[in-house]
Amino acid sequence: MGQKASTTHHSSKLHEFVHLLQHQESLKRQPSVEDPSASDPLLVLPPEVVLLIIDLLPPSTLVLTCRLVCTSWKQLVDEPQLWQLRMKRAHNFEPRLTDLSHVVNWPQLYINSVARPNLIRSVVDGKLSLQPWHLSATDWSNFSVNFTREKQPEHSWRGGTVGGGDGWLVEEPAWCEMTPELKKENEGLNQCYVTSYGWCCREQWVDLERAGFSGEILDAIQPVIEITEWFGARGDCGSVFNLRVDLLDEACEKQSQSGRTFTLSEVTAQWHGGHWHKVQHQFKDYGKGVRYVRFADGGKDTQFWAGHYGSKMFGACVRIIFS
Repeated sequence: MGQKASTTHHSSKLHEFVHLLQHQESLKRQPSVEDPSASDPLLVLPPEVVLLIIDLLPPSTLVLTCRLVCTSWKQLVDEPQLWQLRMKRAHNFEPRLTDLSHVVNWPQLYINSVARPNLIRSVVDGKLSLQPWHLSATDWSNFSVNFTREKQPEHSWRGGTVGGGDGWLVEEPAWCEMTPELKKENEGLNQCYVTSYGWCCREQWVDLERAGFSGEILDAIQPVIEITEWFGARGDCGSVFNLRVDLLDEACEKQSQSGRTFTLSEVTAQWHGGHWHKVQHQFKDYGKGVRYVRFADGGKDTQFWAGHYGSKMFGACVRIIFS
């Protein structure tokens, strides 16, 4: 009870402080012969105290609300120490980042490495969606090596179920059992993607620089790039699951360095499915020049049954790890 009362007290004091700052900011906009800086409580408190106070706010509030109040607040929110403190608490901080502060967008870096670390988009409006993916019915042996970043994919999702056979489907509830732990890996959803009797392939590209990981960061620090996905199969129908992830340079091409491609191909025999399997791989020491991650997967059933009896997948993830 004491801890809860203390938390409530601190939350109340924080809201009072924010209200005071907003009130003082409105007064600054009114004509006055006094020095407006004299009415700004931010200049009264020691900087380290202000930092501790605003550190209590959610990152979305800091970026979308506090940062827009005035110049002083913007400078506070953009203060590298604020985001470094948060990254250290999340155990995802690299000291060499401080030497690169001149090229670091700290709020964006924190959000995409800690607050919302998955750089793959799968959920739209609270549900799994095919919308963020480029889909294809091409045979996997061709699709997996045919990089489509620089041109329009063979098929882009337009609200249909593009793919071989009867195409892709978002299955709900997922045929393979979803435990609470698995749902947590799937953003709380009891859904999965499922393939058909013809090849159903898809890909998604991650622009690392656009996500806040500058070329200087990638080249100097070479943080771990971790990829994850879960796949499964029905118990009554065999299936094939394929995954390929490539690290590519600015021209969207592979360079000569080894260790920039990960591939997996799994065939589940009929009557041996019904379970989820996790795939995880970490790219390390991949050399300079990496700017994109291409994440491609696909599958089909092995019985050629009409409908959606092919391999299933969820939880596609690309995340950056500094420590």
